[in-house]
Amino acid sequence: MYEKEADTLKAFLDGQMSRRELLSRLAASGLGAAAVSSICSNAAQAAFLSDFDWKKHKGKSIKLLLNKHPYTDAMIARLEEFRQLTGIGVSYDIFPENVYFEELTAALSLHSDEYDAFMTGAYMTWTYGPAGWVVDHNEWLNDPEKTNPRYNWFDVLPGVRKSCAWNGQPGGELGSGDANQWCIPWGYEQNDLTYNATMFERAGVRIPTNLDELTEAAAAVQAGNEGIHGIGLRGTRSWATIHPGFLSAYANFGERDLVVENGKLKAAMNTRESRAFHAKWVQMIQQSGARDWSTHTWYKVREDIGAGRSAMTFDADILGYFANSDENPMSGQLHYAPFAANHAASAPTPNIWIWALAMSSFSRNHDATWYFMQ
Repeated sequence: MYEKEADTLKAFLDGQMSRRELLSRLAASGLGAAAVSSICSNAAQAAFLSDFDWKKHKGKSIKLLLNKHPYTDAMIARLEEFRQLTGIGVSYDIFPENVYFEELTAALSLHSDEYDAFMTGAYMTWTYGPAGWVVDHNEWLNDPEKTNPRYNWFDVLPGVRKSCAWNGQPGGELGSGDANQWCIPWGYEQNDLTYNATMFERAGVRIPTNLDELTEAAAAVQAGNEGIHGIGLRGTRSWATIHPGFLSAYANFGERDLVVENGKLKAAMNTRESRAFHAKWVQMIQQSGARDWSTHTWYKVREDIGAGRSAMTFDADILGYFANSDENPMSGQLHYAPFAANHAASAPTPNIWIWALAMSSFSRNHDATWYFMQ
């Protein structure tokens, strides 16, 4: 390796630049994408394993509570690798999302020590944290005896890190200086359109760019393709129905769900503009949604668009990615587009969902669990 590239790699390993900057500089030096990726992966792994006693908690065991998700599948596939590195055993329970958070809330509210760590979203930790059910992970992040010096916490996007930290005050800024780090981001997704390009072409429909066009396109593509529904959306009576497409579109009109008045949160959805938005959203579902829409979770939304039963969805970008896999009939026919519901908006306002990991306050194995989390 040339001296300049070696210096660049050393700067990265010493924490002086982010992974994104490293990739950019190596690519600019003329190295191919495959070579850059291989160099980065091998160097990062070697560095991460050095200068840290990974066997400190050898012989201990931890237990996880996990949601059924492709992220979970990827994690489980590497648990043996972690066991060989640390000597720590890992067991787990997995539940589908429609019951997962009920199981988690029950375990935490009972102060159960069965689970050492669990999957969560940032939203949930805003309840779990102030209730004393999860730890402030800053205690471990800031302890050089417990955290690998190569663990690059600040390589995580600032907005993603901050979304997982809150000071517990109504209206308090996420990630403020006095915030507790209630969870550690694992993966995040934003919301866009995933659409079946073949179905759109067959029906002669253009890609919609605002809510009115979305409603019209859903109806037109449904009429132009036999046996499908025009748009797939979540519909179960759950928080999970609200946060993807619906809230992304709602915010694009400048509307709020809550405001702070006199130090307290107050519902703010009963405005004229909010009511008009709700009416349009419901009309679209009635015209072009699945007949059993009210039973649809994200699993069903992904299944339908991947199987060719729906023409598009306004949901998590990664949902469309998973639906476009080789195992689905519509693989290769699913395309993506950003979406701003308000024609007068300057840009889309996709809501973010962050899958994260958090340590239970009631765990008896915090340090061993932190080895797993980092």
